[in-house]
Amino acid sequence: LASSALIPAIAALTLALVGHDAFAEQIGINVRYASIGNAAAAALLGVWATYLPQSGVLLLTAAMVLPALLALLAIPQRDLIRHTPASRAGNLPGPQAPREVREPHREPSWHIVFERGFLAFALCALLFQLTNAAMLPLALNIYVAGAASADWIIAACIIVPQVVVAVMSPWVGRAANRWGRRPVLLVGLLALPLRGLIFAFLPDPLLLIPAQLLDGISGAVFGLMLPLIAADVSRRIGCLNLTIGAFGLAGGVGATVSTALAGVIADAGGMQSAFLMLAASGAAAVLLVWALMPETRPSGRIHPDRAMVVA
Repeated sequence: LASSALIPAIAALTLALVGHDAFAEQIGINVRYASIGNAAAAALLGVWATYLPQSGVLLLTAAMVLPALLALLAIPQRDLIRHTPASRAGNLPGPQAPREVREPHREPSWHIVFERGFLAFALCALLFQLTNAAMLPLALNIYVAGAASADWIIAACIIVPQVVVAVMSPWVGRAANRWGRRPVLLVGLLALPLRGLIFAFLPDPLLLIPAQLLDGISGAVFGLMLPLIAADVSRRIGCLNLTIGAFGLAGGVGATVSTALAGVIADAGGMQSAFLMLAASGAAAVLLVWALMPETRPSGRIHPDRAMVVA
């Protein structure tokens, strides 16, 4: 529930604060800080758990919401309307104004399904999670279970992708503005089948760590592209949150099918068959983007007066 609300809310706040022109790079910065926060929280809770009982760790986890709320309250309301059409025109109608004055006329939200790239990226999100969700748990289950070095390998498999995401995300945002969304997305998706093939044919626990570098690359690209492409395809109609929610729904379906399907195939045909299935799913995502996904980056510089936010 929290993720379903926070992901579109943070994207909408970001778009309201910086506008469409700076959205890609700012989302990259957001993803960097999210990865740093994940790693820092894991380290802090690990150290805390050494000296306190489990209930203390849970209380600390709950307390972490307080600085997040303070940061949210620190955002001035005037900054959230800076990139709306009314603010650019110098006309800021109050909440008592008629709705047609406060909000520009838009098409019905369900018309988003007719926007170029919406259905293609929704299917891409499904295939991404279908490939990604089961891959690391399956690999840890077969290659690390019972190993003497299991603890540090598992820790490295979690930390390494976070480091890669933190380092790469701002660059990915700039690259998406410079070269377009489609080529950057293709690079990120190519890491999926490569990772599946490594797990299928090179069953060495130590190879889990370099394989997780590929996970960091695909995670950085896809984590940034989801809100960015959502902002692109919803720009005309304005239903950013609905679009992000639809992409999240597609990804959730893919993740659910991934764990069940990979488990069935692993039981019936072995782990190698399961990894090959996941690699084939990743290859299908690459082919989908290459063959059907249009470039969603607006041509030319976006005029700030045309930016639209639905929060």
